[in-house]
Amino acid sequence: MSGLNPDWTIELGREWSPGIGSLGANDFSIYTVDAKTGWIGCAAMPQSEVAKLLVEAPKAGLTAASAHDIAAQLVGDAADAKLGADSVDYESTMLMAALGITKTKTFELGVSQGAGSMAGHWVYIVYRTASGEYVGRPAMMKRSQPGLLSPDELRDYAREVIRIDTKVPGTSVGELLNELGGASIWSGLK
Repeated sequence: MSGLNPDWTIELGREWSPGIGSLGANDFSIYTVDAKTGWIGCAAMPQSEVAKLLVEAPKAGLTAASAHDIAAQLVGDAADAKLGADSVDYESTMLMAALGITKTKTFELGVSQGAGSMAGHWVYIVYRTASGEYVGRPAMMKRSQPGLLSPDELRDYAREVIRIDTKVPGTSVGELLNELGGASIWSGLK
């Protein structure tokens, strides 16, 4: 498993037990990046679990906007607490980030380009603005190799997205960040 998932600490989750499904079925990978601190998180699950989240979220009163906002706040809180993969709060953060991503235009576009498949490497970058707000920014990275992105690959990709968001004029995320007074970016992501 370490060959497919280099440099990550692997936790199988509280619900997993031998004989209950295959790790190879985890084709929806969600990564979180806190732009202020550089904290990163990663989780993977089968698309069927994501589909369950999509059904259960409205029952719990979560709208697209609230899921997105809650996910951004949880990622910021997880970064501040330096949560590890063995924490229940980490698992909740990653599930909310997955749900938050599914409620975006980026997700709709990625799924439509993937012939209806939700499989892929979904990245949720959270900016913290000068005004104290959290801005969640979804992205999708296409990659044909199996397994997770390495932490270095994730940081390289996040660095490029952050560069576009903060340096390229006219991007919607960049304009929002400017309206909110700019964002704090960790030196390793600049």
